[in-house]
Amino acid sequence: MEFLSIDFTSVLHTIKIIAAILSLLFFAGGVYYYIKLKDLDEEQEKRWNEHFVVYDKEEKQEKNIFVQEWERMKPLFFSPSVNDWKIAVMEADGLMEKCIESAFALEGNSFGEKLKQISSQKYPFMNEVWRLHKLRNSLAHNDPNLHFVQRDALNALRGFESIFKKLSCL
Repeated sequence: MEFLSIDFTSVLHTIKIIAAILSLLFFAGGVYYYIKLKDLDEEQEKRWNEHFVVYDKEEKQEKNIFVQEWERMKPLFFSPSVNDWKIAVMEADGLMEKCIESAFALEGNSFGEKLKQISSQKYPFMNEVWRLHKLRNSLAHNDPNLHFVQRDALNALRGFESIFKKLSCL
């Protein structure tokens, strides 16, 4: 039974040393990977934030241009001139087209073709969009059956503003 006479204290001491060395290696590896992961997270977060800051800046600039155009044409609705009301509706319709195109990915040659792609059941405000676009077409083609008064222009103004706000253009 010589094999039982092994000095377990020296074996235990060797195991303790190996365990301590392995523990230190695992701890150092854990610290190393934590630092690398933290650096990677910071770099990824920085790229993420830069991407959305640029997007937000572009979106704000686009919205500011839109607001400036709208504010420029709004006084035309209050003018005493029928021609100014007509111009206001036609320009607002063009602005509405830009607003809708920024909100939806649409294909088509004309604004009417693009509007047909948007469901009025899903987006109830589309009925108002169609009403305003038809008004614009009647004005542009000098519809003899259209009796256009300032009240109609002001109703159109409210309609355009409502749509612009629903689509976050104003």
